[in-house]
Amino acid sequence: MVPIVKSSNGNWLTPVFAGLVYAMLVAGTATVLLSFILAVTGLKEQSLPVYVYMIHGMAVLVGGFITARRAGEKGWYRGGLLGILYGLIVTLVSYLGFDASLTLKSLLFLAVCFVTGAFGGIMGINSGR
Repeated sequence: MVPIVKSSNGNWLTPVFAGLVYAMLVAGTATVLLSFILAVTGLKEQSLPVYVYMIHGMAVLVGGFITARRAGEKGWYRGGLLGILYGLIVTLVSYLGFDASLTLKSLLFLAVCFVTGAFGGIMGINSGR
């Protein structure tokens, strides 16, 4: 059985960065898969925002899970932190790249990212090998 390495030395940035990398990989892969499905099938573009939010939720959930799993403690806190960082990056990219304005919907997105990341962190702490 392989022991889980816990970072008790106060280095909290490494697990969060690893979770953020995994979250971005999941989001990128799911986006490519969704675009392929959109091109091949008769999926309507009107339902696309729902699928995009599902991709973000799945990415934050996986990222929170990985973050808490690598940290070994404070799962909801670190998963929520990852969710906020992921939400800020996505909001910043949409603001700078696509000229989207910052609205109440952006704050709601950040709150949902925090809750989803915290839930992923809780699941990551409670998972066993």
